[in-house]
Amino acid sequence: RFQRVIGLGAEDFRFDPRYPDLQSQRNDDFALIEILWSVGRSVKVKKKLLTELMGPLAQAGLDPENVMVVFTETTWENWSFGGGRLIHT
Repeated sequence: RFQRVIGLGAEDFRFDPRYPDLQSQRNDDFALIEILWSVGRSVKVKKKLLTELMGPLAQAGLDPENVMVVFTETTWENWSFGGGRLIHT
């Protein structure tokens, strides 16, 4: 429920246009999305989120082949939501 958007110029954002085996080459509209969440989501949940994410992006005119998503999972004891409190320890 939080978003961080980092806009980079071409000189600061280097990427492989075909890695690993894309159907079409990435271009200047390439977007890298990192989803940071607590550990334990199933592959089924991740696939559902990807489906729900790619549909609206495609409707907005962004080629889904031009979007890379990485899931980063961390355990609950690594989250402090405010005030320096670890509420899940």
